[in-house]
Amino acid sequence: MTDNNASKKRKHASNDESAHWLYDDTPPPLTILNDLDYGTELLPMPPSSQQHSSFNLFPTSRDTALFAISRRRRQQRDRFNAQDREHMTNAFKQDTTIADRLIVPKIHPLLAAKLKRHQIDGVTFMWKQLVGYMHGCILAHTMGLGKTLQTITFITLLCTEIAKKNPVVPRYMMSNRILVLAPLTTISNWMNEFDKWIPQELVQVVGHTYNFADVVSSSSSYAKRAQYLKDWYLGGGVLFMSYEQYRILLTKDSPHQDEMKRYLQDPGPSLLVADEGHRLKSNTSVLALTVSKIRTPARICLTGSPVQNNLDEFYCLVNIVAPSLLPDTQSFIMFYRKPIENIFAESSPSDIYLAKKQLLKLKLLTSDILQRRGPEYLDNDLPAKNEYYIACRMTEDQFTGYLILLDHFRTTGESILISHVALRALCNHPAILRKILVDRNARSGISSQPPTEAGDMDAIVEDELTAFSDLASKMLLECLSNYFARISDIEDPHHSSKVMAIMEIAKGCKRLGEKLIIVSHSILCLDFLEKLLGSRTYQISRIDGTIPQPQRQDIIDNFNDSPNKDIMLLSARAGSLGVNITGASRIILCDSDWNPVHDEQSIGRIYRYGQVKPVFVYRLFQYSAIEDVLMSRKLHKRGLASRVVDNRYFKRQDMKDIQKYYANPVEKEDVPEECDDPVLNDLIKAEPRALISIHRPREVEDEEVIHEHELSPEDVKKAKEEALGMKKAYISDHFPLVASL
Repeated sequence: MTDNNASKKRKHASNDESAHWLYDDTPPPLTILNDLDYGTELLPMPPSSQQHSSFNLFPTSRDTALFAISRRRRQQRDRFNAQDREHMTNAFKQDTTIADRLIVPKIHPLLAAKLKRHQIDGVTFMWKQLVGYMHGCILAHTMGLGKTLQTITFITLLCTEIAKKNPVVPRYMMSNRILVLAPLTTISNWMNEFDKWIPQELVQVVGHTYNFADVVSSSSSYAKRAQYLKDWYLGGGVLFMSYEQYRILLTKDSPHQDEMKRYLQDPGPSLLVADEGHRLKSNTSVLALTVSKIRTPARICLTGSPVQNNLDEFYCLVNIVAPSLLPDTQSFIMFYRKPIENIFAESSPSDIYLAKKQLLKLKLLTSDILQRRGPEYLDNDLPAKNEYYIACRMTEDQFTGYLILLDHFRTTGESILISHVALRALCNHPAILRKILVDRNARSGISSQPPTEAGDMDAIVEDELTAFSDLASKMLLECLSNYFARISDIEDPHHSSKVMAIMEIAKGCKRLGEKLIIVSHSILCLDFLEKLLGSRTYQISRIDGTIPQPQRQDIIDNFNDSPNKDIMLLSARAGSLGVNITGASRIILCDSDWNPVHDEQSIGRIYRYGQVKPVFVYRLFQYSAIEDVLMSRKLHKRGLASRVVDNRYFKRQDMKDIQKYYANPVEKEDVPEECDDPVLNDLIKAEPRALISIHRPREVEDEEVIHEHELSPEDVKKAKEEALGMKKAYISDHFPLVASL
């Protein structure tokens, strides 16, 4: 086909959905191929760039497809009378066809030159979902793949087309009011990235950037904040706001409440970007309910981890970008969450089969609105990432204290939160546990963390003092008083094998001239390490929740740029998001909590675009203790995430009995062999008795890919039919919303 002929075909495609499909490698819209209750100009279900070929809902033969198109159109023409067709033609109030809206405009050359192939795919995906199909989407690219840059590129592209008055842009997006909701820790990074990537000639086109944190202070009046939002609402541009600030503005009683709802909900923004969208967590939380009331259907959720602890989080994300696509909450729990979450390789064949069938249907339902890109994209572009699981041997003092704690918790029946915090502290160092209890008793009367439901261990906080009630801390301190008294010089690092390993790794990194990050979920652990390492001439930087947000980026920039800095101490929560520390190439994960994503996010601070050195990750845990069990538990949760978004299930024995988390530790005499990392070889030579084993993570041998052919043809057909029916119902629900905007 000559270029001229191709051009003619393209022009024809803009007025004919089927032709657009034939010449643009785009499957025909479902409204053409299927019996819907509406005409051909209504919303089709989009093709999925991630859809497995065996999952394809569209005919693979061109002749079959054309026949289907012809037959469906005859049926539709016979079914609708003139009045129905006129009503449906005006439903979207758009003067363009779907084919027109699917053609993505050219990206600005300065941005296009910086984008990787998967990032161009991401921008294209967002354009087709929000502009072409006029609903939301989930950009589920793993940490470090540049979701921020992709979003900035899409916003720049959208604003450029709005300025041109391009008719393909939905009218409800023409006001150019863009709201970016994000964790507070990421706002500064968003602002910096906007300044970095927006081409100078497009700054005015995109509009002013507003950081709501600039007017959130004790000296800022509520009226001033309202005026700030009004300026954005009337003038357009990009408004950055934390989730917490958004929730407070729309739920707190004030004279300006109606104004707040007008600016931030209805009509509100024309485009919503929810960074770290998994923060919404529960479909019934105040935050999720508040965000869901935003009027625009143009919603983008960014997340590296659509599933962290359970499928409720995934359900919430989908409900934000595509309300009513999935069934009601109770039905979802019964038919999807329970079968999929409870599946293990040790489960019965019938349970495994049911899980696979429901997983297939869930993937079919959501594949159109979710684009997944995994860590393999980073692996192809960056230097190698080397991960090591380092099992430490408890010292005699740690082992004795651990048995005392277990006996105490079995007797008193303390909450999971209290027992976990205490055991984790002892696994780090006895002095840290003592510090927690002494400081907590000195602050008698402070509010403690409320009890948390089993399975919602995300509530464990880094300020361990809030985990204990007055009574619990007093009883525990009395129980351990003799134990603490028997330990001479309790702050000596030799009382913890893990601390000795940290010291040796830090020494090896300094000798190689490589910067090191040490991550902990415990503020008091960071305090202990800062004092210990600081006494040994290391130049240390630190970021935790106590560091004011405006200061954090300066600390990061100084650490990245200064040749004199050796170590960054990072709290897992404060440093897990929006922090780029590619000046370091080695990272120690000191301890764990129940959510595997926090560890992955910490690793993502150094293993991301911009890293020029091989990365080394050291995961430390005490062998046969709570941390060892946590490691296995987190591997199961990573398996859950994989099978939902990456089509895998995990071989792990379920641990339903909470007492199994607190079994007595056992001894083991293995001594690790040499490995391919000089830093670890020096550690093995210096502290052989502190270690049980050092091993690399197993590859996909613990997982199995779910293939469609493992299901019967009848069940595959039924799953596709049910998924297709639910998509049709979603389409019919979606139309009235979009038509009213």
